[in-house]
Parts: sequence; structure tokens; C-alpha cells
Amino acid sequence: MAATILLCVAGFVVIYARVDPLTRDFIGAPPTATATREAGSSGSSASSGGNSGGETPTRTPTPRATEPPAPTPTSEGFVATHTNPNDTLNFRSGPGTDFGVIQQISPGTLLRATGESGVAADGLSWLEFELENGTVGWIRELDSEPLG
Repeated sequence: MAATILLCVAGFVVIYARVDPLTRDFIGAPPTATATREAGSSGSSASSGGNSGGETPTRTPTPRATEPPAPTPTSEGFVATHTNPNDTLNFRSGPGTDFGVIQQISPGTLLRATGESGVAADGLSWLEFELENGTVGWIRELDSEPLG
């Protein structure tokens, strides 16, 4: 029985090691308005850095539009070329998870590609973007979706 448990644990470690580089830049999705209303609190788990009670938060999938909108001109000539379609992401100072987080960007955030790209040590492609407020940072190419 001990050998079976050891085999299961070893198999999990191998699978986790292969999947982790693909998912490590995602962060937990912000709580939905319904969950906040039901909880009746201001989100004390956000200040403690995690949830209390060991519960795993559930994620509600974000609906995707069937056809992305055309590039959107916004304030002072900013023309979005991409969006962050699914999850809250870390907007980093360079191409890779070794670089610091500038800020977190929410699903639906409009981005303008600067034309710069890079490949991180793990082999994943990263693109440099500018936000509407002028902040420049990097996210993985697979985490962005072109508009139009």
C-alpha cells in the first residue's frame, strides 16, 4: 500500500512540474460581486494573502465574445490592439516570470502592442504592451488576444 501511495505522489509531482511553467503567471481571479455580497465582508482574505479555512476558491468562466471588437480608440489617441481576455494577470517589467510585477491587469483590459517581443528561459513568448495610462509592461503572448 505504501508503494502505491508513493507512486501516486511521484506521478503528481511529475505532472505538476510539467504544467507549472504554463500556469505560474496566472493569479487568482477577483471575487465576483455575487460572492462578495453573499460573504458580507470587504474581502479580508485579500489582506492576508490567501483564503482562510483552506477552501479552494471556485472560478466562474468568463464568457467570450464570438467576434472580437475592432481596435478601440480611447483617450488622447490610445488605440488598443489587444486585450486580456480571461484572467487577472501580472503585468511584468520584462519578458519572463523572473521580472518584477508592475501591476495586475483585469480581464478585458485594453492593451497596445509596442512591437517588442522576447522569449523567457522557459521558452514561452512574451510581448510588450502599453496600457491606456501609459504604463509599459510584458505579458505572455498566449495571455493576450488581438482585437479585430
